[in-house]
Amino acid sequence: MINQTALDLRLWAAPRDRQQMIQTIRDRGFIRNQEYQFLTRAQAVRTVLYSAEQISINSQDCILSVISDITERKQAEAAVARLAEIGELAAMIVHEVRNPLTTVLMGLSSFKRLNLPERAQMRLAFALEESERLQRLLNEILLYAKEQTLALDALDLNGLLQEMLTSLLAMPSASDRAIHLIPSEQPAIVLGDIDKLKQVFINLISNACEAIAAGERVTCQIEVTPRQQAIVRVHNGGEPIPLEVLPKLTQPFFTTKSSGNGLGLAITKRIIEAHRGELAIASTCAGGTTVTITFPLKPAQA
Repeated sequence: MINQTALDLRLWAAPRDRQQMIQTIRDRGFIRNQEYQFLTRAQAVRTVLYSAEQISINSQDCILSVISDITERKQAEAAVARLAEIGELAAMIVHEVRNPLTTVLMGLSSFKRLNLPERAQMRLAFALEESERLQRLLNEILLYAKEQTLALDALDLNGLLQEMLTSLLAMPSASDRAIHLIPSEQPAIVLGDIDKLKQVFINLISNACEAIAAGERVTCQIEVTPRQQAIVRVHNGGEPIPLEVLPKLTQPFFTTKSSGNGLGLAITKRIIEAHRGELAIASTCAGGTTVTITFPLKPAQA
């Protein structure tokens, strides 16, 4: 590289950018964090942040420059923007499909009052079941796609889960199963949206009940840590989840259930993160599966 210019090395993807850079340094004496595109030796394009200033070495004018490669960051930003566009498109499609689907469901429901042959009744029941499943899927896609807005209140997780216990035990998935609640020794008060947190706990505890056989137990334990965190652990002793499956469980549309749509845990994770919380899932042959949710405690009033 010695005795070769940046043009000789074909470093600049657009030579006019170099001319603009030199003119800026002549006018101002420096340039800071300007975005340019450079070429590698293999002529691959890289996006960089370029900073430089004019210095003098042995009475010769020189440019001292610092180049930071931000190609991966720019690619990630573009991917996020693309996902946002896809999310908006998905929400629009859901809105457009839900209205005619509602009309179809009303029409199918009206046929239930007719005296149909047994074969036609079976087809009608199947059509209604599939239409209702599609309606639930569309509703969940819309719930996942839209931004999480929270109505925050001070909530004691001990009291919230104790209050929910009766309805949790009445869930079809909890039939012939026990749900054991272990509250924390001190109040676990967080800032939360009560309806959305109920949705989180119903989903997690329902999943835990589905993973065990009748007669077995799901444990829900609450803990307050010295780090000003409230931790909720939902544990079941069912079959372990394969290690390669664990990272995929919160991905949209990934499911291990024959009748699932793969959005329950994805929505749950989004709600938890909107509360500045974290979700983790661990599963072993000896210990079963534990879902751990961590929330920051409500700050103490001054």
